[in-house]
Amino acid sequence: MLGGIDMNGDFFGAGSQAYLADYVLKPGDATDGATYLLLYSGGLDTSCCIRYIQEEFKGSVIALTCDVG
Repeated sequence: MLGGIDMNGDFFGAGSQAYLADYVLKPGDATDGATYLLLYSGGLDTSCCIRYIQEEFKGSVIALTCDVG
C-alpha cells in the first residue's frame, strides 16, 4: 500500500488488474515528447538520466524522490 494505492492490484477499479510492472518503460517503448516519471535517487546515474531523457526523447521529466528515513 503506497499513499492509499494498492501497488499490487486494482489501480482503476472494476476488477482491473494493472500491476505496477505494467507501467515500467521498456527499451524501444519510449515516445518522443512524452512526460516521464523518474524515480530519482539524487546520485550521478539518475541525474544523468534526466538529461538523457530530455535530449534523446525530447521529453519532460518529473523526478520523484521519497524520504524513507
